[in-house]
This record gives sequence, structure tokens and C-alpha cells, in this order.
Amino acid sequence: MDYLSTTEYKCILGYLPATIIKNVIDKKFNPFKELPQHYLTDSVGLFSDISGFTKLSVAFSKKGRVGPEYLTFCINRYMEQIINIIGANGGDIFKFAGDALMVI
Repeated sequence: MDYLSTTEYKCILGYLPATIIKNVIDKKFNPFKELPQHYLTDSVGLFSDISGFTKLSVAFSKKGRVGPEYLTFCINRYMEQIINIIGANGGDIFKFAGDALMVI
């Protein structure tokens, strides 16, 4: 029995970690059963944080109006690169928290 159609999977993918969606597709997890549910899986956790970010943001703020814009540009490029590396290696970002992220 299919729990969700392909279109419905795509709709909820942005709201749930990819590992949960994969387990729904693989029929290891049924979103319509009572929660909590459990299953066994091997995983690795990563917490990434930019060291000295507060000090860096203070330094950029002293540059005037362009400082925060340049800092935003740099952080976006950094996040873009790390997200690509995580995705290419099968990782799944569970949470963003400012300049930090949690990855499984």
C-alpha cells in the first residue's frame, strides 16, 4: 500500500529531513501510524559552526553600509559550498542555527 503519492512526497520534502522521506518511500516509516516510531540505521552526526563569527560580524559592521552586505555575501558562499559537499556525500541538514548547522 502506498502511503503518499510522488507529488505528495515532493510537497513534504522541504519540511522533513531527507532521511525521513527516504524511510517513508522505503516503507520503513509510515507517517499515518501512531508516533513515535523507531527503526535502526547507521549514522554520523556533525555540528558545524563558524569560529569567531561574532568578532567577524563586528569587524564588518565597522565598514559602514557595505560591511553587512559583504559579510552576508561571504556567509552565503560558504554555506553554498558546505551544503554542496554535504549533499554530494549523502548528508542531510537537519537544522540551521545562524552560522551553524547540524548534519546527519
